Amino acid sequence: MSITMTLPNESEKPLVMDGAHVCNLRTKFTYPEEAVDRIFTNAATILEHCPGEGSSPCEPSVGIMIGKVQSGKTSSFIGLAALAMDNGYPLIIVLGGTKKNLVDQNRDRIDQYFNNSRDVHVMAIGGEHDNSSVLEEGFIKDLINNGEKVVLVVLKKSQRMEKVSDMIRTEVGLEPVLIIDDEGDEATPNGKIFQGKASSTYISAIKMMNVPKRCGFVSVTATPQANYLIRSDDSLSPKFGILIQPGEGYCGLSVF
Repeated sequence: MSITMTLPNESEKPLVMDGAHVCNLRTKFTYPEEAVDRIFTNAATILEHCPGEGSSPCEPSVGIMIGKVQSGKTSSFIGLAALAMDNGYPLIIVLGGTKKNLVDQNRDRIDQYFNNSRDVHVMAIGGEHDNSSVLEEGFIKDLINNGEKVVLVVLKKSQRMEKVSDMIRTEVGLEPVLIIDDEGDEATPNGKIFQGKASSTYISAIKMMNVPKRCGFVSVTATPQANYLIRSDDSLSPKFGILIQPGEGYCGLSVF
């Protein structure tokens, strides 16, 4: 199956929907087929706005995925990561939370879906089980050059984010990079704007999205007010987005 996507500054090309990583993930999801199809349809809608493979640099594309609490947001962004891998993205960065345990939780959740894919490496940067040594010169670049895929789950703290940005600058060329900001309303938007300042995490997030020559930046949240109420010319203001519809049997706050 393929659909047509338009990449920034590039010509139209088909978006591969039945690549190895998507097919593998379909066997791992335990949801009804309709729900799994919806995950990848949503992923395609997001990815068609992001700059995939191309021969020239372009501006980063900023979007948002909105879903109710426990509606499948994590599965949706994991589906997005798999689809990106099948469409030329060798590096996926997940801003996995402001606490080490959240980073490890995200890392473990992602790894359980890709642990039988020999070409996918899922590593935590800043968790309790930190893998920051992989940021040393040459490691990520060698993996990418060998056609392998890397998922870095990063602690949402300036020091760790800056190290990842430095790695991208030296290790990644024109390959597209996808950044997924889990709980994108927390810490990433500028919390010091009314003080006339910029928070360190906000600065680091903007730097991280601008270091790759081709980059998609997608916030994932159930509470998008902070993302949408910022100035429209803010670098983190989403320019596209989707609503993640909960599957059949979803039981949330509205039910009670």
